Amino acid sequence: MGSLYGKMILRVCLFFPMPTWSRVSDLISEHGRSLSQWIHLGGVKAFLDGSLGSSSALFHEPYEGDPDNYGLQMTDLDSLLNRTLESDKSGLQVAIHAIGDKANDILLDMVDKIVDLNGAKDRRFRIEHAQHLAPGAANRFGKHGTIASVQIIY
Repeated sequence: MGSLYGKMILRVCLFFPMPTWSRVSDLISEHGRSLSQWIHLGGVKAFLDGSLGSSSALFHEPYEGDPDNYGLQMTDLDSLLNRTLESDKSGLQVAIHAIGDKANDILLDMVDKIVDLNGAKDRRFRIEHAQHLAPGAANRFGKHGTIASVQIIY
């Protein structure tokens, strides 16, 4: 892998699927977070909901013209909470995809639980996209330093 480093021109921060959190934690314990000046082990990522294009982002209200469709919850919440707690305990940064307002509210509630159970620290929990927020949700991001990782074009 040494020859690869000489060819890299872009720094990379890697996030791995959340179910692999224990292996990622072991890798960081063994090698540290920076594998080189170019490759950094960031943490783990999961998905709570889908996307707007497929009408699968999770909302409190149904999609216009589709009164039975509120979007999809892509992950079991108990499993997501347990994996997030363990990832956080092991010092991994957690990033979870949420586009709909309900998905974002669920994750902001989950951050409250994680802080209650694992204690306050600089965890930099990330909600990827944070695209649609319910009234008052934007103010909740600052409570525990949660990052709204917003992409302008997605």
